[in-house]
Amino acid sequence: MKDQTRNHTTIVLLSLLASATVSPAPGASPSSGLIEIGTTKQLFIDDYIIQSLSHAKRVLNPAVKHPDNPILEADRPWEGHYVGLNQIIYDEDKGLFRMWYRTTSKFASKKGGDRLRPYRFDWRWEDGRAVRQKVEEIYGYSEYAESKDWKLCYATSRDGIHWEKPNLGKVEFNGSKNNNILPADTLTPLFWDRHETDPAKRYKT
Repeated sequence: MKDQTRNHTTIVLLSLLASATVSPAPGASPSSGLIEIGTTKQLFIDDYIIQSLSHAKRVLNPAVKHPDNPILEADRPWEGHYVGLNQIIYDEDKGLFRMWYRTTSKFASKKGGDRLRPYRFDWRWEDGRAVRQKVEEIYGYSEYAESKDWKLCYATSRDGIHWEKPNLGKVEFNGSKNNNILPADTLTPLFWDRHETDPAKRYKT
């Protein structure tokens, strides 16, 4: 699970480094097919913005794990032994990566070790679209976590590698609120809206 979290984090960070935002060329009609790119960085996931390609091919570079992997570990008493990534959003105003992650101490594997995850997802095609489906667990858990057993926590980073877990003072744990736990009814934001004029509403859920 820690390796999966790191890989997911790597993908998120790579996506943030290259924006695929494009706009129509000034003076060009929508039917002209022209796209004004300017100096905006492009993420070449597909051939959408490639007019032609000769003596070259588009490839996906493999992700490389950081030597300090896993970069986020369950090292607080309230985190139990499981850390699962929910969301990472880059705050352009603050120059800060913000992470929301889940923790629990309610998973117990019959096989031992730290490869803990609640389930595994595979994809299948249904009516012309991709559908995610839960598949049978392969690690042999002897104990599962219910909804009430999860804690949503928060961390920040300047470089996406070194993370801090600030004391939020919102939720009591063992008689103290000096922790990074978020209230149980907190919704994890889906994205940061750069066009929102109200800074308090830029995180959309």
